[in-house]
Parts: sequence; C-alpha cells; structure tokens
Amino acid sequence: MRELLEQLSQLAIKLFILTWYSPLTNSPTPKLHQPFIRHINTIITTSKLSCQTNTNTIINLLLLQLPLTINRHLEYIQTIQALTTTEQHDFNTLFIQLHPHPALIKTTTTTTTVTVSPSYLRLLIEAILKILLPKNDYDSEPERLIIRETILNLLLLPLFTTLSQPAQIHRLLLSNLSPPNHPAPSPPLPQDSHKHANPGFFFLLRPFGDLINSLGLLLLHLPPLLGAFILLLSAPPPIPLNHSLLNNTHLFLPLLDLTFTLLGKPGHLGQLFWLLKIVVRLFHRLLLKIVVRVLYDHLLSPSATTKHLQAVLALLHSLDQSPAATSSPSSSSSEEEEAGRTRREETWTDDESQAKVEELLASYLSRPLFTLLNPPAPLLSNDMDQQEEEEEEEEEELIKRRFVRLALARTVNSSVANQALLLELLDLFSVALFPQIIEPTPPPSSSPASSSPPPIIH
Repeated sequence: MRELLEQLSQLAIKLFILTWYSPLTNSPTPKLHQPFIRHINTIITTSKLSCQTNTNTIINLLLLQLPLTINRHLEYIQTIQALTTTEQHDFNTLFIQLHPHPALIKTTTTTTTVTVSPSYLRLLIEAILKILLPKNDYDSEPERLIIRETILNLLLLPLFTTLSQPAQIHRLLLSNLSPPNHPAPSPPLPQDSHKHANPGFFFLLRPFGDLINSLGLLLLHLPPLLGAFILLLSAPPPIPLNHSLLNNTHLFLPLLDLTFTLLGKPGHLGQLFWLLKIVVRLFHRLLLKIVVRVLYDHLLSPSATTKHLQAVLALLHSLDQSPAATSSPSSSSSEEEEAGRTRREETWTDDESQAKVEELLASYLSRPLFTLLNPPAPLLSNDMDQQEEEEEEEEEELIKRRFVRLALARTVNSSVANQALLLELLDLFSVALFPQIIEPTPPPSSSPASSSPPPIIH
C-alpha cells in the first residue's frame, strides 16, 4: 500500500509539478531530488493527508447524502425542462438564472457561456489546505499559492471542463461498459407450424413464454444467490456500525427516490416503489448489514483500496506522455488493443458517440424489464405473420432507443447541469471529509469564562 502511495505521489509530481517547475531551474540535481520537490513529496505523503473520516461517515455519505444530492439535481433538471416547452426559453439560460450555486457564472459576449468561478474554487482549496498543511507551510504565502494554483489550474478546472461535456461522458460509458450477454434466441418455428397454428393464440402465449424464460433464468441463479445471502447474514459486519446508522429507518429511501427519478417517474410504478419503501423501512437493519458487507468488499477493504489505487496509477500512467512511459516493454497485446479501441472512440463525432451509447444502454433492457418500465399499447388484432413480428421487434428496438435518449436528456446531456452537479458533489465530499471547513473558528481570546452563555434575565 505504501509503495503504491509513493508511486502515486511521484507520478502526480511529475505530471502536475515538474511540467511548470522544470523550466524554472537549472540545477544539475535530478528534478525529483531537488529540495523543493522533496518538500512537496513530504507534504503529499504526510499522514495528515489521510482521509479524516471514519467508515460510518463514508456509508452515510454513499447511502444517504449522495443519492439525496443527485436526486435533487435530477428533479431540478426535469423542472427546468418542463419550463422550456417553447423555443423562447433556453434550458441553459433558465438553469443558470434559477440555480442557486454561487460558483456558476454566466459571461455574455457574442454567445452566452457558463463557467465555474475560479475564485470559489480557490477559497475551497484554501480552506482544505488550512486543515491539511503543516502550519509553517500554510503560513508561507508563496508555497500556499503554488500548491493552490497547481490544484486549481492543473487538476480541478481541467476536470470540470472534461467531465461536464456530454460527449466525454458518452465516451466514458462506451469505454467502461461492455455489451450484455443475452441468451441465444430460440430457433424460429418451421413454416408448416405457422400454417397450421393459430397466430392469435401463438401471440397470446408469447408474453407467458418470456415470463417463464425469465423465471427459469432466475431459478438457475437462485442457489448461489441464496448461499451468498445466508453467508452475509451469518457473518458479523466487517465494520462496527454506530447507532445513528442502525436506527435510521430512512437510510435507503433516497436510493429508491433516485431510482424512481432515473426511470422518469412512471406513474404505473408509483405504488410499487411505495411498497418497496415500506419493505426497506421494515428490514433496514438486514439491508444495512448486506450493503455494508458489499461496500467493504468492493470499496473499503485493503484489497479493494489497493485495486483502486492501481486503477488511479494506471490512469496517471496513461496521461504521462514521456518516452519512458510510452515505450515500456511490459505493454501486452491486450493493452495495445485497448489503446486502439480508445483511439477509435476518440475519433467518433459527438452524434456518433451518443448514438452508440443509446444502442449500448438499450441492449441492457431485456424485453420483460422494458415491458415493466414502458407497458405497450393494447393491440387491436392478435393475427400477426412472421414479417409483422419482425417489424414489431424493430419498432420495439426504436422505442427502447427513444426511452434511453429521453433518460440521457434528463440526466447528463447538458454541460451546464453537469457543471452544477460536479460543484454540488465537490461541496458534499469536501464537507463530509473535512467538516472543519464549516465549523466556526473561535476568536483567539476565547476562554471558558468568556464562552459561557450569558445569564438569563427575568
């Protein structure tokens, strides 16, 4: 673990510090061994930079505060979209006028653009540096300015610019999601059977066949699921849970609200989610135990943390364009194929990447699931031949694509809304990990006598 952290520190210095520090010095000492760089490395690897929170705070952040923030943001997008029903109202203009976040600023020259305020980010970085840096380093104004501007201009602002673009989000989805492995389709019926069979009766039995097929797949996966469920129930929780988490019956309600909002708030599923809320409130301790085990295994355990650090290290290596990094002999053929696929994705236009994302996400919607989310209209006739069935399947695929397109439009297809969400998430994680930035600082002359409340005057 410590070796990975040291590698991350050296690579971050190489990418974000040496890029501008190297032209400023002519010292023959190797760059990584110069006093300034060694001092920066000491600050990065100091124990004060370790996360100043406990696992219960992380669980509360992931299960309660994060879904609440995202759900509030998505509901706000849907409200603005409902107001922009005519061409006279622009979504971005209304969003920036009504959004309360102070870091979103609008500049109007020939066109109206919305950006993130660097001053707001500087104040936030300063507040966090005051907690993390040693007092001598924080009191040194040049050193504090260098660290602050490095974090701002080489890390935060490029991240906001990149991750707020819908096309970049589409490419990230394409690079991290693989097509699902659907079961092989059943062979078509012989031509003679179509002649003698009743088409209406065959079409009537088709939904029941899909349902039986889904139940069969569920029964095949049921034994390992039951085994894992029993193991989770019998094992003690890997993390000691405090009473506020154990007694919070509303802990999983934001996740259900977020899921309902992501689905577009379909009216026919309102009662289903209402029943699910009752179930999760009744069995919240059992669900909490299961979720804590899953989070620990995939996020908080030492092996999971090492895996995530390796992923971050690989990402930083991909950003490093030096000859030593690009010509490493350890690159395998799979890495070369992955790099080739990434280059192909980068050459796609914005419309092509969005179309491929819609096709990929639509492939995850199986017929029973999509029928549950979007019930089909009643048929006037059940008599359908094979050609009409094929046309119906093509139309169903188009309806799936339209469903996914609408879901993307109300979530990630606005750069201004994405910037607002990134700002809200940055504020949320900053306050959760460093609560001292919102705690009032007592005056220097405070004492127990002066901090006592004034006497009550009757």
